[in-house]
Amino acid sequence: MIASYKLFLPYVFHVLKPDELTPYHTTVDRFEVTLYPPFQAKVETVSFGGRKQVAHSLLPASPLPSDDIKVFDQDTLEANLLQIDFKAPDFDRRRGHEQEDPPLVLVFSVANRWLAVLRTVLQSPPHSAN
Repeated sequence: MIASYKLFLPYVFHVLKPDELTPYHTTVDRFEVTLYPPFQAKVETVSFGGRKQVAHSLLPASPLPSDDIKVFDQDTLEANLLQIDFKAPDFDRRRGHEQEDPPLVLVFSVANRWLAVLRTVLQSPPHSAN
């Protein structure tokens, strides 16, 4: 079974085009985890009785490459959405169960570690004055 999480980030950062990046696979606790390259979100919203709009779904957008920011002379895309899949033989989905499975603390811990890795790996090279 797979539990898939999409995490909308409160900021945008630039990454290489997704077709140039590959998902990262690892094991955390009893889960096989797949961390996908970040991508730009298309947020679909809904309104309830004239109230403020809220996010209804997060989908990958069709972003255009940035002309302003390049990494190692390659085009970049704005990204603000992470997708993380947790795979396990089964998940505890009983109604009234006290804890999510996988635990949300674990989901956010994995996401924060992934963001730390991305920040390190995707740093721009030093600016060269010509």
